[in-house]
Amino acid sequence: MVEDADEVAILRLAESRNLETPDAETEPQDRLVEALHTRATQRVLRHYRPLVHKIKRATPLDEAAAVLQPALAADRGERFLVAGLPDAARWLSAQQHAETMRHWCEAMLPSLVAQSVDAVWQDLTAVVWDSRPWQLATQDADLITWYTESIAAGPVILSVQSPELRIGLPVARESAAAAAAPIDETTQHLLDQVQHRVVTWSAVANLLHHRQDKPADLQRAAGPFTGWLVFAKAQTAPALIPSSAQRRLADTVQKLLASP
Repeated sequence: MVEDADEVAILRLAESRNLETPDAETEPQDRLVEALHTRATQRVLRHYRPLVHKIKRATPLDEAAAVLQPALAADRGERFLVAGLPDAARWLSAQQHAETMRHWCEAMLPSLVAQSVDAVWQDLTAVVWDSRPWQLATQDADLITWYTESIAAGPVILSVQSPELRIGLPVARESAAAAAAPIDETTQHLLDQVQHRVVTWSAVANLLHHRQDKPADLQRAAGPFTGWLVFAKAQTAPALIPSSAQRRLADTVQKLLASP
């Protein structure tokens, strides 16, 4: 969409230099939207063509995305052979290519006419990735300092209670409602003997980046991940333990407490 901005700028310049008498009842921005409709109709795949003119100026982004969802699903299935949630990893890989969402972007452009990028980028990110952009929460602002001090004294455990949603694909209802299982008394007693805290996924990403760790691979999980990241030492990669494996967490903590 950033690349398309140059072409949109040319369209606006052409409109401003138009020597013909403009239609007084039609705003320049609406004429630009019509130009974008014409351009999109000539460029997009057949799935999108019947939907192009349904995207108006200032159409809410979530509504525009809903209009285009059938076309995106058809395109995803035909070009990338992605059928649904079981193909999440394949879709994530396909999305790394600039061409994957090009036709979707062409059709979405009218909804962004005359809007400030600063005002819409977060909503646009959420629409494209089916996930709000991660921003470090206030309660996690001191995480790196806390971690640095804590790991010097012993193991550190981070608890993530909000599920990681599949990106770019519709979420099954049962997966969207996934929640961490209650912690039993024995496990909680062990946790109280080490440094631990509840954090958000954005904080985890920030910490892993700070530690220069490899990204945590959550695609191997059967569903949205809730659970614990166990850091034994500053130099070792964290272990990911899902909330369904409290026995494994208890055994891991016991071993850490028993080691010198």
